[in-house]
Amino acid sequence: MSELIATQPVPVTTPRQMRRAPARRSVPAGAPIRPRHTRGHGASGFTLIELLIVVLVISILATLAVPTYVRHIVRATRSDAQAVMLDLATQEHQYFMANRRYANETDLGFTMPASLASDYTVTITTIAGPPPGFTITFNPVTGGPQQLDGALSLDSAGNKTPQEKW
Repeated sequence: MSELIATQPVPVTTPRQMRRAPARRSVPAGAPIRPRHTRGHGASGFTLIELLIVVLVISILATLAVPTYVRHIVRATRSDAQAVMLDLATQEHQYFMANRRYANETDLGFTMPASLASDYTVTITTIAGPPPGFTITFNPVTGGPQQLDGALSLDSAGNKTPQEKW
């Protein structure tokens, strides 16, 4: 039993026509047709628009996070300075009990801790009295991150200024 196979006539093209005509792709029947510019199964990487979206999201997050982080660092440094000031006040009272007068930073042998040296300078002002007293002032270093936070003061009576920073 031999079956007849119907064939379609093949168009005859000259070599000149073949050079001008673009090559045609043959697609098996039922296969999805993909445009040439899509990535194949083995392609990897990111498109430019994907990278731009990632950069945009990161910049928005950085815009929100960096000021919050800086405020946190300023508050932490201020807290460290306040602890050192309270320690200095205790040393002042001990010095007063032993010497009947308050001391300046040289008499106390005080040096600013390394963690605060780049942020604050210290001034201890003594008051002869009556009654004798002292004022400890931590001034922020010009151009440093604490400059916008302002100076901190503590006196012999325990008055802390500015009130909202303590």
